[in-house]
Amino acid sequence: IYDFSIEREVTDKWSVFGEGGFMLRSYGFFDHTFGDFTFAAGGRFHFSDKVALTMRVGYPFVSVGVSFLVGH
Repeated sequence: IYDFSIEREVTDKWSVFGEGGFMLRSYGFFDHTFGDFTFAAGGRFHFSDKVALTMRVGYPFVSVGVSFLVGH
């Protein structure tokens, strides 16, 4: 899986990012596996320097989660 990402800080609490890449998709348990391009845009609300709420909208998914920024 290959991924490229660019992130910019908007305020001290918010940052935005865009990313694109290549991933493997599968229907079933590896019955029909194929490669697909992926791209997304999102934002992070930083609770602290190490923890952020991450929201991402793109193709082929939408996700919300918590990021633990280790070594950042």
